[in-house]
Amino acid sequence: MKANDFKIILEKHYRKGVSGRKLFLWYGSVDKLKIILPSDLIKEIDLLNLSESNTIIDDDTITRSLKNDLSQLLNSYLSGLKEDNQILVVYNCWVLSRYKIPLSVFYQDYLCDKTMAILQIDNIDFDGSLPDYIKFNKEKTLQYISNLLPEENKQNIIVKN
Repeated sequence: MKANDFKIILEKHYRKGVSGRKLFLWYGSVDKLKIILPSDLIKEIDLLNLSESNTIIDDDTITRSLKNDLSQLLNSYLSGLKEDNQILVVYNCWVLSRYKIPLSVFYQDYLCDKTMAILQIDNIDFDGSLPDYIKFNKEKTLQYISNLLPEENKQNIIVKN
């Protein structure tokens, strides 16, 4: 999807809402995304700040905890929704990929005719040095999450350099 098409959808959502469950992937900088978003409709989630536990535990426990915490927060945003539409922006989406959090949590606990979710994925190069046996693929999170999208949302990927 082109950024201009996305802007049109945002404007429609701002004015009257857009029917259906709308989940978008923004592959680009946070700053460029925030320029086009209507700030009075925004709710934000930083997945790195989602869980309050600082205890190092196994991956399965972390996955369950993150999924439950995310579900509770999404439910609270939805239950607090009055008459206005809402746009949820989710940062540090690599956490979804790392801990294999399914996108179904957004569809089940948040998305409806009055809401929209945008998963922001950074499009930046790693400028550090890595050992030869480690390959850095900056598009891995985008690939993983786009493969999880249901068919109805496969075209909802916006690449903005």
